[in-house]
Parts: sequence; C-alpha cells; structure tokens
Amino acid sequence: MSDQPPQGAPGQFGGQQPGPGYERPGAVPPPPGAVHGPPVPPSQLYDAYGRPVVVTPPSTLSITSMVLSIAGFLLMSVGIGIFASIAGLITGYMARTREPHARGYWLTGIIAGWVGVGLTVLFIVFFIAIFAIAGTAAFLPFIFLSGEGFS
Repeated sequence: MSDQPPQGAPGQFGGQQPGPGYERPGAVPPPPGAVHGPPVPPSQLYDAYGRPVVVTPPSTLSITSMVLSIAGFLLMSVGIGIFASIAGLITGYMARTREPHARGYWLTGIIAGWVGVGLTVLFIVFFIAIFAIAGTAAFLPFIFLSGEGFS
C-alpha cells in the first residue's frame, strides 16, 4: 500500500468540496482591490479572536477641541493661550451637539478651555496690578526727595 491518497478530481473524494482559497488551474485571478463577495454589515465584523468589533464614528471635532484647549492652557503664561482656549471652547461646544458619542473628548476640551481662559484673565489682571504698583512705587522716592511730599 502507498501512503498517497487516491488521485481524483476535486470534490469527488469523500464528498469534500474545495476550500475557499482553491482556484482551478489556469483561472485568471481577480484584479487588485476587487471585492470578493457581498459587503459585510457592521454588525457582523469580528476581530481575530471572534469578538464583535464595534465601529465608532469619527471624533475629529472633539479631539480638536481637547488639543486646542490643552494647548491654550499650556500657553497661557505666554499670553497667546487665550486664543487657543477660545478656539477649543468653540469647537468643544460644536462637538457637543455633533458628536455626542465622544463625550470625554469634548468635555475635556470645554473644561480645559474655561480653565485656560480663566487663568489667562487672572494672569493679565495680576501683571497689570504688578506693573501699576511698580510704576507708582518707582516714583515715590523722587516725590519725597524733591520736597514736594504730601503736605
């Protein structure tokens, strides 16, 4: 006896059909990018382990809001952070209505935007107060030395 299985036409041995990757000899392969069968609906997408894959819509506006607001928060000491924070607030409120599924991103953008705007305003008020106090304090010794003091 030989160890070779009996030779025959595909599909005749034991009632088995050829696998999905089988092509008859001399067949022309499909062109690249051709779709092999009907499209799979989103509810039937599975990963390599057989778990269903959840496809979420894009969150571009929400991520933009978060990035702009965090950049504004980091740039607030330079003075230009308020512009990025305001842009982050605007895109955050737009994303709140257009992308409700990305709540974490747009909420982070809105909160960081308001914190950036608030701290930038506090820095501006602080520096105005410092320069105002320093400006008047610089002239006080000259007023008293010149004899034109408060009399």
